[in-house]
Amino acid sequence: MWCARGVPRHVFVMDVLDSVLDALLRAIVVRGELAPSLRTLAADAGMSPAGIVHHFGTRSHALQLAAARWARDRADGFWRCRNPSELPMLLPRLSSEVDDAAIDFSLTAMGRGHGGIALSMARLRAARREHLAVVVAPDQDETDIDLLLAAIEGLRFATALPEQPLDCQAARDALARLVDLLFGAGLTSAS
Repeated sequence: MWCARGVPRHVFVMDVLDSVLDALLRAIVVRGELAPSLRTLAADAGMSPAGIVHHFGTRSHALQLAAARWARDRADGFWRCRNPSELPMLLPRLSSEVDDAAIDFSLTAMGRGHGGIALSMARLRAARREHLAVVVAPDQDETDIDLLLAAIEGLRFATALPEQPLDCQAARDALARLVDLLFGAGLTSAS
């Protein structure tokens, strides 16, 4: 199916989805809104509320698709880590880099009341866990893998707290100490 501009409809819808995702991220990061209204989302995306309904059916479906796109993009970014000594680089170095963690946790919170968003975030966690288990720490047992993932997620969240965030370097040092305990690799001095 083609749209009026002579571009395949699915390409146009992806551009609109990018606009909706950008609008959602601005609402979460800049204004601290969790699950913005249809009107707010549409205004930030540069379209009318009817435009979102036209392209996605409902605000809920637009948010679900935006969360799925976010989760897929973030799963791809996790693959840069290849061994235990690189795990601390999964945490932000500077406070200006904590937006991803804030969005992850906002989407997870939104997912508690929305099955589609919850599924996207569960798939993201499963992809991260699988990467840790297969590539980063294949010799570790499942409990250690779950501990590593929980520590990474928790420290990322702690750096994104609005009132009193954990210092990014302190988070990286804490993760390096945990990796050192699990792998005995002497990583604490290397981070």
